[in-house]
Amino acid sequence: MTRRGLTPLSALLPEASGAWDDLDEWLDGEDIQDGVPFLISPGLKYDVELNSYFLRPALVGSSRNTQLAAAGDVRRFLDFLWCSRGRRG
Repeated sequence: MTRRGLTPLSALLPEASGAWDDLDEWLDGEDIQDGVPFLISPGLKYDVELNSYFLRPALVGSSRNTQLAAAGDVRRFLDFLWCSRGRRG
């Protein structure tokens, strides 16, 4: 779930150097509120079109548990596709 003021990803994962260092600025630019779920690919990529699903009014207005359940369902489906396709995007 999005949250401003987090430790930069590059500080946690040196292999992600430069990635997400300006996360707060980017979230503000995209008008994404704190607490919105999002998914990141195994290659640490953020798909704007895929994650726009979590910005739909019906989902944004739902409870936090509903949002987390929806994100978990999408993640499990994408994990299934990733594994069954031999780890191809």
